[in-house]
Amino acid sequence: MKNTKGLSTIVATLIIILLVMVAIGIIWVVVSNMLEGGAGNVDVASKCQQVDMKIKSVPSTCLGQVAGIISCVVTVERASGGDSAAVGYRVILENPTTSVFQDQSGTNALSQLETKSPTVTVTSIVNVTKVKVAPYFTVDGETKPCSVTDEYP
Repeated sequence: MKNTKGLSTIVATLIIILLVMVAIGIIWVVVSNMLEGGAGNVDVASKCQQVDMKIKSVPSTCLGQVAGIISCVVTVERASGGDSAAVGYRVILENPTTSVFQDQSGTNALSQLETKSPTVTVTSIVNVTKVKVAPYFTVDGETKPCSVTDEYP
């Protein structure tokens, strides 16, 4: 009879090593995807902290309107700081129970030290009590809004 006990130990050891390598590969893919996604969020958060926008004026006719289409010219100014590239922003209209926003991008996007006065037109809100502005960035086609940087009144 042949002694095959030594051979089965080697095969078992090789199978265990192979399974460990596959497990390490799977864990590596999962962890690296999480780290890459987290790095993108850190980048957006860093950009958000560097951009400062202020509401310079809101016509009194925008606030308190109780019916119809609300159409406001909201003047927004971007301070210096952060990336010099133009940044999109949201103009947010609020009442005590709801809020709506309209994104401003393209020709209405703000570069450093620039002021724009886009017309914001909405129909789904009445009795507006506050107007807010929040910059946003687009990453991989997805809009990543920042915190509100200013509100009126």
